[in-house]
Amino acid sequence: MRAPARPTRPAPSRRRAPWALAALTAASLAPGCATTGPRDGAGALERLIAAGARDERAVSAPLPPGVPDELANSTVDPGRAFAPLDEALAAVTPEDPPPAGPAPNPTAESIRLFISGRATRLSGDPAGAIAELQAAAQADPGAADPWRELAAAHRQMGDLLSAVAASRQALRLNPDDAESRLRIGLWELQRRDFDAAVADLAAARRNIGALEADAGARFVLDASLGRALAQTGRLAAGAELLASVRELPERFDAPTRFAVELDQVYRRRADSLRDAGDALFMIDRPDDALTLYLAAFEMPSLDPASILPRLTLAAMRAGKPAVAARALVGALGSSRDLSGQRLLPLIRHIAEHSSIRPALESAVAEVREGLAEDAPMQVRSLAARALAAAASAPRAARTLRDWLGEHPGDSAALGDLFGLTAGGPDGAIEQTVRLIESAPMHEARFAQALLDAFEDRDGLIARVAARPEPAARLLEGRLLDASGRPERAERALAAAPMRGALGAAIAALRIETLARLARQPEAEALLGALDDAPAEASALLKARALAALNRPAEALDALRDSLDGPDGGGASLDAALLAARLAWIVGDADAAEHYATRAWSIDPASEGAASLLLDLYAEGGPRADPGKLAAVVRRLREVNPSSRTLRWRRARELVAAGQYDRAETDLVSLAEEDPERPVVELLVALWTRTGSGARAEAWLREQIERRPHDATLVRALGRVLAGDERPEEALALLDGWLADHPYDDATARQAETLLRDTLGRVVEADDRALARLDARPPTLARAVERAAVLVRRNRAAEAADDLMNRLDGASPPAPGLAQPLVGAAGLIAEVAVKTDEDLRGRALALLDRVEQAVGGLPLELHDARLNLLSITEAPFERITDALDSALAAHPQRASELAAVAVGRLSALDKAPLAVRLAAHARARVLDPDTRFFSAWIQAALLALDADASRQVVRAIAGAGRSGEILTAMRLGQPEEGDRGDANLALAVADYFALNGGAQADAIALYDLALEFDPDHELALNNYGYYLADRGMRLDEAERMIRRSLQIDPSSGPTTDSLGWVLYKRGVIHDVTDEAGKVMQEGAATVLTRAARMPANQTSAEVIEHLGDALWAAGRRDEAVRRWRAAQALLEEALRQTRQNQGLAERFAADLARVRGKADAADAGAEPAVAPIVGPINAPAEGAPGGGS
Repeated sequence: MRAPARPTRPAPSRRRAPWALAALTAASLAPGCATTGPRDGAGALERLIAAGARDERAVSAPLPPGVPDELANSTVDPGRAFAPLDEALAAVTPEDPPPAGPAPNPTAESIRLFISGRATRLSGDPAGAIAELQAAAQADPGAADPWRELAAAHRQMGDLLSAVAASRQALRLNPDDAESRLRIGLWELQRRDFDAAVADLAAARRNIGALEADAGARFVLDASLGRALAQTGRLAAGAELLASVRELPERFDAPTRFAVELDQVYRRRADSLRDAGDALFMIDRPDDALTLYLAAFEMPSLDPASILPRLTLAAMRAGKPAVAARALVGALGSSRDLSGQRLLPLIRHIAEHSSIRPALESAVAEVREGLAEDAPMQVRSLAARALAAAASAPRAARTLRDWLGEHPGDSAALGDLFGLTAGGPDGAIEQTVRLIESAPMHEARFAQALLDAFEDRDGLIARVAARPEPAARLLEGRLLDASGRPERAERALAAAPMRGALGAAIAALRIETLARLARQPEAEALLGALDDAPAEASALLKARALAALNRPAEALDALRDSLDGPDGGGASLDAALLAARLAWIVGDADAAEHYATRAWSIDPASEGAASLLLDLYAEGGPRADPGKLAAVVRRLREVNPSSRTLRWRRARELVAAGQYDRAETDLVSLAEEDPERPVVELLVALWTRTGSGARAEAWLREQIERRPHDATLVRALGRVLAGDERPEEALALLDGWLADHPYDDATARQAETLLRDTLGRVVEADDRALARLDARPPTLARAVERAAVLVRRNRAAEAADDLMNRLDGASPPAPGLAQPLVGAAGLIAEVAVKTDEDLRGRALALLDRVEQAVGGLPLELHDARLNLLSITEAPFERITDALDSALAAHPQRASELAAVAVGRLSALDKAPLAVRLAAHARARVLDPDTRFFSAWIQAALLALDADASRQVVRAIAGAGRSGEILTAMRLGQPEEGDRGDANLALAVADYFALNGGAQADAIALYDLALEFDPDHELALNNYGYYLADRGMRLDEAERMIRRSLQIDPSSGPTTDSLGWVLYKRGVIHDVTDEAGKVMQEGAATVLTRAARMPANQTSAEVIEHLGDALWAAGRRDEAVRRWRAAQALLEEALRQTRQNQGLAERFAADLARVRGKADAADAGAEPAVAPIVGPINAPAEGAPGGGS
């Protein structure tokens, strides 16, 4: 990196910011000034600071490690950079929309709506407020206030785009609206449109008087404008405003409309001061920058260590390295950077490039000596490494060797020693081999330290392969395995003897590589070799091996004995952390919490333990607990404020809040430290979302150049290229990587997905996937992944068998595998429904096993299982068991599940089974809805099961849902109360009557209808007609029909019913007294009247009835005419209902009967009229046969 460009200062007439009138003074750096000052023994540093001598070596030093690019390679435009605040603001003007015309006077209604809308918003109902405020804006189109309140309501709803649009409209109506101007500027700043943000925020500041009533607005405005100014190169002006955060009171109790934004200003005070320091440093004012960096470092921050490189740079440029040294020693003493990732290189830099090494070394040594005997190992490691960083190379190497002699597993210290070892890689390899020989349990850490120290992996592997020691074979195997070459790793390991603890470590790594190579039996055979290690080491090695063999429950059991036994008090961090992760995998949240807590107590800086606890306690986690979550975050901030876990959480929160520019800063910092997959993916997604794909590609290519062996970066670049419509280039990139790393499944999957979904080369993608998976161990994860490919290739039975084999006797699937497993089972079930009985049986067995494995099924798979059971000849008990399981798992959807299951059986002509299932479900569905009752009653009707029909009608009536059912099933008129219940019972009775139900069943259902409503005219009529048509209980039938006519005298159907019951009784002619007066109309008269009624004129049934009555009355020609008229109506009805088989068959039967009567009469034969039960009465004297 090159030193920062030194811009030429402008003329001396330019004033400096009032808070920085003088350079840093000795008095301001007196002992005790900084809250993070050194412990006892740093007096030498304090004396150097007090002396105030300028260290020229420090001034000309190269850049410290970790300095951001914008400081390392800064170039500035002097005309902008040095401009004071007033001049910078005067040079910018916003682009305003055209002003609105003169506003009309507000109406009383618009004022009322505005006041009401604002009150509604303040009461916590932004949605309701939006409607009222929109109405207010329409009522007074010239007023800005409703639009400003609308913007606030939209912000409450999280709709930032609508909020900004409303603010712009408010500003158009009132160009002096400072609040709307400020809101727009904040939005532009968030979107990184810095020039527009400067213009609008500067305009808001010029009209700041309009915001005097809001005490928080000024702080938000100045901090935001300062940032925008600095981003646009107006560095002096930006620094002045950014530094104003020091004026914030400790507590802010005044009301403000900018509470959310002000909270962010408070949270980012340290960042604002840091950014102000950056601005001043870039205009060659290192003393002033140092002042601000020191102030920032003393403030709470989620990333205090990010300030240390800047502070060091400014102090060195100002010739005051002791100031930076004091801050670094203070951070060491307070453990503010337990990882040492940024702290130690800076200590080393100051020691090497200034004249204060002796004082710095003395101060660090006294911090180390002052540590408590029970201080955590990582704290003691950091102190030892810091002392080495401050010392000369010989003393540093001696310090690290002494420490590693006591703690051989400290890979971080080993990495530091590699940097001091003579002989380059060969010397480092020599050190590593010796350490593996003395502590083979930690070989993975040693190998990683070696990889971190030297970029040339192939060169390292070649050098290690040339060595003869067994420990070198273990190191070679680990390096090859870490480079994605498990075959070569296994060959190297197989050449080494397996004796003692070293042999156990070799066996453990062989098991891992053999499992990756799908050579399971060979891996299993090596488990016994792990017993040669010491007890705790043996347990840890065995747990790792069993985990590699996909036996997590056994792996956890192997660790439990070691961790929870009488000798478990001295358990290692590795063992406790592995136990926590295994417990998470097997779904034992209690054990996961226990072991993660234990791991954290062993090492408070353990990101792995803290991250696991956060996942456990987070919303949706297996031990969700806001209190415990807050406690973990609080403790993590105390022991490690620079925690990567905390910074990652903050970055995600910023993305969720739409603060992309701030999130980007955090994510880039995290990704460049360690390109973990979630961090890189979120960063790339953020760039993609903001249209910065080119930026993402450039950054990824730069990082791949730095880290050529990182698959995460390669995969991310592949996604960026594919998203940029360059899929072939993306595929070539991925395939190039896979050529060197054939066992990288994640990258292989990405290439297959690209082939399948983007390039449309499905067969090639599936061929690749099967070839890859067939070369992997036969694990459940492999079976799940294969299932999707096999189903696409019509090999669902093979997929089902593969999954069953992996599930039999297996532990519960890992949390991340449960959902894919369920999805695979769903695919197989979906295919089974459409295929043969054999696959259906396999699919059912698989669904049962998946339910056991994951502890339940989603709604869709419960439904799939019920569907499969419905179309197979499954025993009824098997169906009810499946339904009970579904209802218990999804009680909120119980009614829907039961309705679908019952309806499906009915549709499969299994109505009797559907009736039984509905009755079973009714006892388990707490709140059955219309859909369930509809399915139940439909099943009962299709089965012609009267008992079930009465049961369901009574259940529906009891639930008060008769009207809903009548409407849903179009069975009749929905009415309230008893009449509605009677309507339903009548509809059911009529169905039985018309569809061949037993007479007793129909009668019982008609009785039920009259039980609900004894005066229900339709029930009386239909019941009476049913009896009359069958020649049963004719007196009772006539009484019911006449009662119905009393209630509704104009009813055509009931008039027909009366005529028909008279016909059945034989009362064909009118009955008269001696004077010839009609005492009772006969059937012929009544039916003639019925046929003339409007409701009956197109009723073939009524006209046929009349024909039969006329024939019985001896009026045969008239009868034939009536039958022919009925025939014509039925022929037309049959033409119109050809598509409805049921109706068509009924009309055809009626047509054949009517035509038969007419044809017989025309042929001189006796037609088959309806039978008459009683004797036919004689016509009145002189009458032609009764009625006319």
